[in-house]
Amino acid sequence: MSSRKKAKAKAAAAAAAAAEAAAKAEQEAKAGKKKKGGLGRLLMLTVIGGAAALVASEPLRNKVLDLLFGAEEEFQYSPPIATAPSEPASSLGAA
Repeated sequence: MSSRKKAKAKAAAAAAAAAEAAAKAEQEAKAGKKKKGGLGRLLMLTVIGGAAALVASEPLRNKVLDLLFGAEEEFQYSPPIATAPSEPASSLGAA
């Protein structure tokens, strides 16, 4: 056999082995495919859970608003002291 034929045979065998290994790796990847979420999935779940808690709980909502914007001031309203009406200084219609 010539060296060319030997090289072709070796190249064909290597190509077949590479194709077989690629097919096997693809098959394993499909069979053992896992869903990965990692940190992004955990963060999204935390945000959704926090939003649901805020919607469901009014005291929690008030606490968060107080933390963000400061506590609401409570005003004590006292009406002004009633005084007797005084007579106007000048009369426009009097002649």
